[in-house]
Amino acid sequence: MTERENALKVFRGEIPEWIPCYTKATHYLMAPAYADAEKPQVVEGYDWFGIHWLPVEATANLTHPDIFQAPIFDDISEWEEKLVFPDLETAVDWELAGKQMNEQCDMVGNEKIITIMLEHGLFERLTLLMGFENALVALYEDPEACQSYCKAMADFKIALIDKLFEVCPRLEMIDWHDDLGSQSSALMAPEKWEEIFAEQTARVAQHVHDRGRLFMYHSCGRVDQIMGTVIEHVKPDAWNLLQACNDQAYIKKNFGRKVVLQCGLDTQNYVDIPNPTVEDLNKEVARTIDVFAKGGGFLAGMYLPGCFNGNGIDCNAVIEDAVTRIGADYYKDPANCVFPE
Repeated sequence: MTERENALKVFRGEIPEWIPCYTKATHYLMAPAYADAEKPQVVEGYDWFGIHWLPVEATANLTHPDIFQAPIFDDISEWEEKLVFPDLETAVDWELAGKQMNEQCDMVGNEKIITIMLEHGLFERLTLLMGFENALVALYEDPEACQSYCKAMADFKIALIDKLFEVCPRLEMIDWHDDLGSQSSALMAPEKWEEIFAEQTARVAQHVHDRGRLFMYHSCGRVDQIMGTVIEHVKPDAWNLLQACNDQAYIKKNFGRKVVLQCGLDTQNYVDIPNPTVEDLNKEVARTIDVFAKGGGFLAGMYLPGCFNGNGIDCNAVIEDAVTRIGADYYKDPANCVFPE
């Protein structure tokens, strides 16, 4: 059984042969012809909505939005006038992007779940267009305009998803990015997310499902207070990042039967730090398995293979080794196949 086949058992609600390691079971398509249009990845530049991005040395030159750029619009009522959607047919060299993606598919064969990151969901893109404070205020001052923006942005995202499936038919999972949490709490009340974002996010997810693919919801930060509302409406197949600022036992108990859970590592204290240690990484993998793996429904390990550290340790290799070592015989114990009550 391949890593891919074992991970797909989890998506089908079955107990896998071993605890799947996410980075071993998935391959993220990295096609510069497409990705650099959506967002310049490691160089200064503008994305296809006109947002300026700057490389950050501390994160291996991955880009961050320029916080000194003036908003595209600061009043949500102006979005129809000032927001210019890119022409998907001309914004990307799709022939080259498809070539880049399909070459990667050929390279990995049938060993991994072919995945692509769809950055800047409906809320994230609104914060980029308006600035964070303006966007949060808009949710309360003019919810109707926010809803109409969401419909238009969801239309664009669906068209983009269809284009990705067209140029790379083997694409199996959309990794939808829309961060909803700060370090201490959700960025809005669940009722506000439901009012503004639920219908259109659900429409995007349903479109992915209608095309026979998987939909994973990604959110950094503390999301345990809002997860239930999002899952109820969007019905994602999986959820990550589940950082340690969350009540992880609560997430497992309340949502572990509804959605596949992924990662859960305390990346902020043990992985993406200047001097990670092999001992701490091994302990952290073991801890996440203790919290999330019982009864199945868990994909362990890092979310992406890269990390930002300065002492030469290959954190992902250490984490993969720990998941493989601990997880190889985990489900041979019948007690570990039973969901915790």
